[in-house]
Amino acid sequence: MTNPSHSTPFVSNNRFAAAFRGATASMAMAAIGLLLVAAIGIAGQDNLPWATVSLALMVRVLPFAFFFGAVAGLFAKGACNGALRQSGMMVGVLVLVLPYFLTYKGLLVASLISSILLGYLATKRREASNSRGFTQLFAAGFVFSLLIALLGFFPADSTAESKSSVETAVALEGDMRPNIVLVVCDTLRASSMSAYGYARDTTPFLTEFADRGILWERAESTGNHTPPGHASLFTGLYPHEHGVMATSVGLPAGPETLAERLSNRGYLTSGIVSNYVIRGASGFGRGFQAYDDSMVVATALERIFGFVGRETAHGQTWGVIPFLFSRLNLNKIFNNMVRSRDRLGAEWQNRLVQTQLRTLSQTGQPAFLFLNYMQAHAPYQAPGEWFDKYLSHDPAEFRERMTGLEFSIKLKTLAHKVEIGEGNAETVAALQDRYDAEIAYLDSQLRNLEEIIAQESGERPWVMIVTSDHGEHFGEHSLMKHGGGLFEETQHIPLIAVGTSLARGQVASETVSLIDVPGTVLALAGIKEPLGHSRSLLAASGAPRKPSPNVVFSESGPLGVRSHFYPLTTVAIYEGGKKTLVRVDEELEIFSPLTMVDLALDPAEASPSSFSAKQISVWNKQQPWVAGWWQSYLAGRLRTSQVTVSDSDLSSLNEIGYAVDSLDE
Repeated sequence: MTNPSHSTPFVSNNRFAAAFRGATASMAMAAIGLLLVAAIGIAGQDNLPWATVSLALMVRVLPFAFFFGAVAGLFAKGACNGALRQSGMMVGVLVLVLPYFLTYKGLLVASLISSILLGYLATKRREASNSRGFTQLFAAGFVFSLLIALLGFFPADSTAESKSSVETAVALEGDMRPNIVLVVCDTLRASSMSAYGYARDTTPFLTEFADRGILWERAESTGNHTPPGHASLFTGLYPHEHGVMATSVGLPAGPETLAERLSNRGYLTSGIVSNYVIRGASGFGRGFQAYDDSMVVATALERIFGFVGRETAHGQTWGVIPFLFSRLNLNKIFNNMVRSRDRLGAEWQNRLVQTQLRTLSQTGQPAFLFLNYMQAHAPYQAPGEWFDKYLSHDPAEFRERMTGLEFSIKLKTLAHKVEIGEGNAETVAALQDRYDAEIAYLDSQLRNLEEIIAQESGERPWVMIVTSDHGEHFGEHSLMKHGGGLFEETQHIPLIAVGTSLARGQVASETVSLIDVPGTVLALAGIKEPLGHSRSLLAASGAPRKPSPNVVFSESGPLGVRSHFYPLTTVAIYEGGKKTLVRVDEELEIFSPLTMVDLALDPAEASPSSFSAKQISVWNKQQPWVAGWWQSYLAGRLRTSQVTVSDSDLSSLNEIGYAVDSLDE
């Protein structure tokens, strides 16, 4: 009688069972390999949590391992269980390794053929006695493929697509115009920088940086939140002219952008941004030959998925299932596992900058690189030891790190209490401590950025301009955050420029606007034609220009509308060192001045002067620019158009503290 324990392993003739065994074996092998790939591939990178990267890799890869393993199982139907498992395991290895050798177009076909061949081999080796050689073959293949996977975790250039687009331009012989890097430190107010006299040493690098270049003491933003400021930076126009006054509407087609002008004049243009509201899909990438907005997503899980898709062979090859994000909403599913503290930081953005500049420098053309750093923006959670570096007050409910959405909800509640006079001053002060820590961390990364720019520019001259789109309130004028009011906490922004051809140690006292930055960039690029109202802030010698009579505007309207050219509510006018806040009366086509303050005597706007009814009438008649402003404003109102905002956009906007309402026209 035959001993059952020595009989040939059970042979499966069930198609479902065979497919399931092949699929599970394939997924198991791929999962083991991906865990090791993630563990070694992100070693030493604090902002890339091992478990999250592994999860992102598996979500992209395992569905394909399952499918091709099931195909192998079907073709191996009738084989012994050992052969089925071995064929599935080999499929898992192939799914893991093939991305390093094949393009996306050839991968599906190659994997399918491999599955069929493995199934055929497994069928031929259905006898247990013949399975030993196959197992050895599998073991050798697994070790070899794993080594390849670990060594090639970052096999692809993160700017591969950008490289293909920028290399199509032809370099002009002898074109030694400078590389120009424009840096926007999102939500950075000048009054919290030691470079601008703040008591805490928050910006030691930028203080030193300004000593080697030019610092403008009084630069004002055109709006009080990100989209209007960036739209002015890109077009040289005020919000009532470019139509961007709300958070979700994006940059409309029409006005020429700085990137378009530079591209047409021989510059390679590239952008790397971190703020969701200025992503490429919102129109802000118009004119850029490469616009990397892979860091704009609001939560850590999606950031990691972006990293995996951009930086790993597996993500680039198997990234054919993006529908999972919208259909299954993986961000919500894993939100409790992955928190904002794991978000990619400025050091990761610097890595992208270095890769991009290296690619651009190989073309022999001058480059314009626009950068938006999100570090000073809520939720004020600097990485590592920076988190509590400046903490001297009790943060109460903000003590722990948390997701952006959790922080936004708590901050909204605190802002309401501050507005009605019931806010906890200690908590507000602690939030400003955290804000200071974020600034100090960003300052340290800007030092690294300058080194990268100088290194990658080689012999080409370069200029680095540092500014902001707006600032932040911490209880001043009973306000928190930004987007409310036009006080100096949000309007007074830094503006510093350093370059191989610029003057050193210069301080300019003239009141200037964010719309003057694009004109300055064009002048540095040797382009004389103005962009919008933008003027160059530099003389031909590379020193700041001489002050000239000028009127500067900041404009504000509802943040949450879904229309371009929505009615403005308030305008701040800067003229001759004085600031006037006015209410816009569209129906009567007049300004109603509210207060005036001399910023030299009262920089905190603590004691503004009010206007009487008679003074209002006199003031309007004295301003020579009023009629022109109204003509421009009403022309824009004729172009009012609604914008569709998706549920996904609304979710991401809420994550970074912006609520979109229904005040549509």
